[in-house]
Amino acid sequence: MSAGRVPPDPDTLEIEHTLEGHRDAVGALAFAAGRADRLLASGSWDHTVRVWDPRTGACRQVLNGHKDTVLALEWSDDAAGGLLVSAGSDGTARIWDTATGTCLRTLTDGASIWSVAWADRSDGQRRVVTAGTSGIVRLWDADAGERLSEYAEPSSVFFGVAATLHDDGRHLVAITGPDGLVRIWEPDTGECRHPIGNGNCVWDVAWARHPDGGLVLATAGADHTARIWDPDTGECLRVLAGHDDSVTALARTREPGGRLLLATAGDDGTARIWSAGSGDQLCILGFPGTVDAVDLTHLPDGRLVVATAGDGHPTHVWSTPAR
Repeated sequence: MSAGRVPPDPDTLEIEHTLEGHRDAVGALAFAAGRADRLLASGSWDHTVRVWDPRTGACRQVLNGHKDTVLALEWSDDAAGGLLVSAGSDGTARIWDTATGTCLRTLTDGASIWSVAWADRSDGQRRVVTAGTSGIVRLWDADAGERLSEYAEPSSVFFGVAATLHDDGRHLVAITGPDGLVRIWEPDTGECRHPIGNGNCVWDVAWARHPDGGLVLATAGADHTARIWDPDTGECLRVLAGHDDSVTALARTREPGGRLLLATAGDDGTARIWSAGSGDQLCILGFPGTVDAVDLTHLPDGRLVVATAGDGHPTHVWSTPAR
């Protein structure tokens, strides 16, 4: 952080824009954190994906192609940051060039896909991971559209996936489900490492790094908490308690000064911002219905922006004041 630069205070968040255009509820949100313009994607029960400019609230693109509810979104981490993957109840994941609105590839799973993540290799090979009601987590070659490997528990359902690269070079995929266990799968070897969890249904999962560079895993659970775990030992490092119902979605970002922030959303009608390091709850955003999706990022000018959506209320973009 530059000298004299004060990090934004999440408690000063105010609604900057209300995004209008979807004809039904929005259940997925994702900021393009690697892009200077921090585009926001939203996925809806109206079968469409929309791409927004969070600074103005303008809709940049409407992506048509899904035949059912869009349940999951993730932007690529490449330098251009223009690729978006979406997935949904129609059993497909679709890779989009958001500059042109073109669907570049359709990956067909055959069962509802509830979660999707990029899992690119360091050599540049684009890969995507999907999970859902089939009980099979699949790794795909995003360019060729081919299945590369899979982890299967056919009697199960998987709610969330998140992919990262370990410090030792291993690719790791975290997988969540109703049994309260988070499986850590290594798709390059096929090994599934010791599951971690506390026995309560885990709805969502995200990898993150503390300011010291250490890799951690964040989970959102039916026990009304979010938790931070050491993926190597399985130790629960911190419990974020405050929600009054299931925590169904989470997201993370790093402040310009390095502090790791988590956003959680839940069935209690709130979205909450937390300091992952201290466990302090920094902000509560209240709504008339459940909060089904949340994401957060920082604009180049340092402002914190948060997107929320859910049942009974529109999609909002919140922002801290300009400094």
